[in-house]
Amino acid sequence: MKKRGFITFVTICLFIFSINVLYAAPRGKIKIKKIIKALKAKGQILVKEFEKHDEWTWVEVDYFDEQYPLTIDVLLDNEDEPSRVVYLVAPSGYNFRGNYFTPRSQNIAHFMREHDYLVIGITFREDHLPLAQVDQSLLTWDLEKHRMDMQKVISAIQHKVHLPYILCGQSSSAVCILEYAANCANPKFEKIVLLDTDSFDPEIQPEKVANAQITYDALGQLIEQGIYANPFTKNLKELVSAAMDSPNTDSGQPRPYPLPGNFTLNGLLHFSLIYTAALPGIHTHITGLPGEWVMVQGAAAGYYEPNPDPLYDNFGLFRTDTQILPIVANETGEGTTPLAFERDIYAILSLNGAYTIDWSGIREKVVMVNGELSSGYQTYYGTQIMEAGNTNVTIHVIPDHGYADLLYGQDAEQNVWPHFLE
Repeated sequence: MKKRGFITFVTICLFIFSINVLYAAPRGKIKIKKIIKALKAKGQILVKEFEKHDEWTWVEVDYFDEQYPLTIDVLLDNEDEPSRVVYLVAPSGYNFRGNYFTPRSQNIAHFMREHDYLVIGITFREDHLPLAQVDQSLLTWDLEKHRMDMQKVISAIQHKVHLPYILCGQSSSAVCILEYAANCANPKFEKIVLLDTDSFDPEIQPEKVANAQITYDALGQLIEQGIYANPFTKNLKELVSAAMDSPNTDSGQPRPYPLPGNFTLNGLLHFSLIYTAALPGIHTHITGLPGEWVMVQGAAAGYYEPNPDPLYDNFGLFRTDTQILPIVANETGEGTTPLAFERDIYAILSLNGAYTIDWSGIREKVVMVNGELSSGYQTYYGTQIMEAGNTNVTIHVIPDHGYADLLYGQDAEQNVWPHFLE
């Protein structure tokens, strides 16, 4: 009992110390204390991590308004008062730290902070949801719920900071942002930035619209069978860890015909990143389509030159340092995505009317940034927004970049991130 009491005493002291540090920094009108208080008014807050440096302060909290929390990150410059807020919304299956705050010293979050933004990260609840605990309650974790969760956080913070704000999301979170923009009339809401959002013009890519309908139907079948989450990110995270620990170990996965033998773990990791669009997924046994068929090629630019002996396959990434991959994997949480959420996204892609976005409601500036190798020129969302009357839409396709390269590429700060500031 004495030992337990001592541990409790130490825990309380550490918590009080962390709160004191949080509330003491930084200087200026916008303080982290104000943001924490705004969130506490809506739910319980658990401070998870904080760092205070000479130039910046970062805090991460779990926001418990339900059993599984949202995670909110706050990054604030200690010297310069922010002029705007940017909400960096992590895709489902990923989180703010892995997506936007890696590597810790140089990332898109710091880039925005250095350009006078208060940075708020939003990570969805599934980052805390173990696959073993997934049940039919996940049927409610659809696109609307994700949008409402995001809106809840933004409303609470904007009520306190009163600054103009923009939203940025990648892949699935970009679709949430489109839905948010279609339903928001806040005069301080200025712009949305969409990273790697696939969308198909029915006149130019009718086969992909048809594939979206096939996938939509397949996801419905999986849900009926009691499968409620996609473990794609979880599997990739485990592959990264295994490849870093035992790169030359036989993966058990055969190389593409007619190549003999199986990939090594490191070979499979690189092949999966470079040719993501060719890999099987959760619905492949129903659809016959690759899991990530929506992509043009893959998550990262690179090369893969096979050898008769898999141990001597030659491969590498062009833009993203492979040493970043285990950091991202370590930062990522449970790595699952609700199928109800995916199903709604495929409804929009298939244009079947089961879920629609009111494109005429999006009046803010729109910046789309796609990697040529990931989402490419599949930018029909932008076309729909413009046809609905908003001509303030800018589309950029970054040559020879994949999904990961937009965030972690060695040239991302020069060639990608400045588009956030347009």
